[in-house]
Amino acid sequence: MAMLTFAIGHGWTSVFGDTLLSLRLLARLCYLVTVALPLWYFYRKTADAAWTFLLGAFMLALVQADHILFYGWDVGAFPFISALLVGLLCYLDRPTVARATVCGALCALMILSRVTTAVAGIPALFWIIIAGARRSPECGPWRCAGGAAVGFAVAALAGMLLLKGSVAGYMAAWNGDNIISGHGVGDIADGYLRSMKFAIRFCSSYIGYDVQVAALCILAVAARRYGALLCGAGTVFLSLKRILLMHSGFMPMYFCFIVLVLYAPLRSLFGKEAVRVDRVRYWLVIVFAVLFAIGSDSFLMKLMYFYSVPVSMLLLWRWRRGFLKYMFIMFTVPTVAYFACDRIQSFGEVVHLGEKIPRHNHIYDTPDGYTWIAPVVPVVESLKSQGKSVGSYGVSRYTVSYLLEEGKPYR
Repeated sequence: MAMLTFAIGHGWTSVFGDTLLSLRLLARLCYLVTVALPLWYFYRKTADAAWTFLLGAFMLALVQADHILFYGWDVGAFPFISALLVGLLCYLDRPTVARATVCGALCALMILSRVTTAVAGIPALFWIIIAGARRSPECGPWRCAGGAAVGFAVAALAGMLLLKGSVAGYMAAWNGDNIISGHGVGDIADGYLRSMKFAIRFCSSYIGYDVQVAALCILAVAARRYGALLCGAGTVFLSLKRILLMHSGFMPMYFCFIVLVLYAPLRSLFGKEAVRVDRVRYWLVIVFAVLFAIGSDSFLMKLMYFYSVPVSMLLLWRWRRGFLKYMFIMFTVPTVAYFACDRIQSFGEVVHLGEKIPRHNHIYDTPDGYTWIAPVVPVVESLKSQGKSVGSYGVSRYTVSYLLEEGKPYR
């Protein structure tokens, strides 16, 4: 399901080792590349350093609020998704056969890194290639589509040959069951039903945060006259609430996505002027948000749009001085303030796990985390010295228990 992702991980760990620090660094590197590519495109189009910094801070806050700690088939696909997004944007700026070919190759690499992206990725690729070509007299739609197909085929073939030596070898090694249990067709269908329940509870969920949503609604009503004052007061209030009461860095991430997607249509509906945005780029944002979630058993929980934020802002660039600017500030600053205070507060409390736990060099954790994992180590070492096998298994997808004697987990 993600052979290219794991091949990259294998290469990384061969050089830097498979310690926790190594896997965390690779995950962070993937996030940084994913954020940097669309930010580069945004700055290239606007040359506005202040807005580039603000959007970069917002994107990194989103990542920090809901990031995946370790490198894997989720994180490893992000750079390829982001690269394809930027590639398609550059193609739409000036459609050529060469750019279409590059986009085709990027699409193939994205699919090799996460196979389920093919469901929406391939149709979106050719739809955008043809739509862009129709706007330009320099490149015919079928020529560009043919270039994209050639780029896709060459990159896919080269990837399969490099990964498994042959197409047949790649197909034989491919496993549709995934590496995580709970992703069968039945599980995915059940997950979509759970996602619908999640949507009903959206505004009261841990991602919704009633107070933040209410603050944004107040800002939307009075932004024109009291925007700066409300933004300042809301930022201070939410920062103090996060730090002193909630003790949480989560953001209303999906609510922000809804605002960015619906801002232009709602302004056109209730405003005095008709609002027009580039429809191809508009749908590109929506498609790439859904792209990552296809195949997941928690569809709404896997909607990813942080790499599309600069694209959304380019579509809404003419309204950058009002409500949108205040929204980014009011949601970014409290999150950054919380994480800064949390790191400062916990700095003197952390314990270096590498002193007593093998393969944990340069890893620091809270005393509670150390207390949880430290007793496992001597038990495991004792069993190994007796020639017994010790493994681990996932009780749930992100929780690991240790499988010891008689199949009893040690927690």
